[in-house]
Amino acid sequence: MEQTFLKQYQEDKWWQANQRVLLAVSTGVDSMVLLHLIEQLPAKFKPDFGVVHINHQLRQASEKEQAFLESYCRKKQIPLYVRVWQQGKECQNSTELKAREFRYGQFDQIMKQEDYQVLLTAHHGDDQLETMLMRLIKGGQLYHLSGIKKISYRSGYQISRPLLSFSKADLEHYAKEHHLIFFEDETNCTNDFFRNRMRHQVIPLLKEENPKLLENMAAYREQLVSSEEIVQAHIEPIYNELLRETKGKIQLDVTKFKQLTKSEQYYVWTMIVDQVLLPKGVELNRHQLMGILAILNGAEPQKVIQLKEDWIFEKSYEYGYLFQDLRYNQEREEESNTECYQLTLNNSCFLNSREWVGLYESETTANFPKEVEGWYSQELIVPKDILFPLTIRRRLPGDRLVMDQTGQHKKISRFFIDQKIPQSERDNAWIVCDQNKKILWLYPFRRSYLSIDKETDKIHYKLIFKRK
Repeated sequence: MEQTFLKQYQEDKWWQANQRVLLAVSTGVDSMVLLHLIEQLPAKFKPDFGVVHINHQLRQASEKEQAFLESYCRKKQIPLYVRVWQQGKECQNSTELKAREFRYGQFDQIMKQEDYQVLLTAHHGDDQLETMLMRLIKGGQLYHLSGIKKISYRSGYQISRPLLSFSKADLEHYAKEHHLIFFEDETNCTNDFFRNRMRHQVIPLLKEENPKLLENMAAYREQLVSSEEIVQAHIEPIYNELLRETKGKIQLDVTKFKQLTKSEQYYVWTMIVDQVLLPKGVELNRHQLMGILAILNGAEPQKVIQLKEDWIFEKSYEYGYLFQDLRYNQEREEESNTECYQLTLNNSCFLNSREWVGLYESETTANFPKEVEGWYSQELIVPKDILFPLTIRRRLPGDRLVMDQTGQHKKISRFFIDQKIPQSERDNAWIVCDQNKKILWLYPFRRSYLSIDKETDKIHYKLIFKRK
């Protein structure tokens, strides 16, 4: 096994000669075998390495495992980094997910602080089989079935998984042959988790049917990876042509998107999911993905769909927008209680957590709250004959703007259509009216002609909007 391990290292280059390597060791048989294999490498191939251990405090043996590894590394003079999950003892819900988040958060810190470039984990062939079957059962994107990658990247470092070509039985045999000390996680013996049920109940039956199951699944995976590379080579230029980032949003050219085949459309969106959403922790199910494709190909010029919490997809005429709107839920709640604000001279107010407005005499120095320092600012010059207080509200059906000196009016709804303003921006617009309910400003898009003073008039008042 040591010779096979060395040969595979030379083929796959899990690390480069000048890179420092950190091994994630739990003290289970998998990670202890990986540690031993690294130690047995010939000097010319052995990396400068250290060990990281996460004590999740989820089992009684956790302290004993930590003490064992501390003693082991001290005797071998191997740098060891131990982190303890203090919330582990009290965690009741989503324990597996929260433990993983803590674990990789600690890996991120140590890799950066201690100047390691490659993290090694002890995932093996049976882990790969379990992952592929679980994803097949749960459903999702085709190429997610390819399972665990030999090499991946995260937060500025490389993650290598050198044991993926070895079975669990291989590792257990090696550990027994070399009299390695390791600890069994008793939670792996229960059927409380989906992965454990696959491991104990499903996979043994499949292996009975075909003892070469692991080998065959590995071959299928290679075919999936190869076909994925071909598809990505075709889709990536299309992806780059259709998408660009603007004002913090991912913008998609709808006209060009509609010209693609259905297959190309589908794979463009799977690439969006992989490159934009998944790194943000946002997953799309098949129903949501098909819904987005239907919206993009549909006749309606505007449509908004909430994907997850504060992530939004919006179709607006020639473009689709994918973005995170942290105000989406908060402002809907805020505005359900108050939609209208009154503003008197030399006073101000917060419209919500991200918008502020103040009305001042032109000669008066505005006193801005500290919270709005650095926010984007716009001013409206208020003519002297305008009657106070001003009212600031959301738009209503029938609202009209005075467009020019002839008094020509236009409905705000028609103005939005003519200017092709996205629905999300329409919903966030403010109407500024005087005491007689005359509209002075459709913020931030257009000023009413009523707010334009004669050139000879002296400026008396200014309305200042600030937006985060």
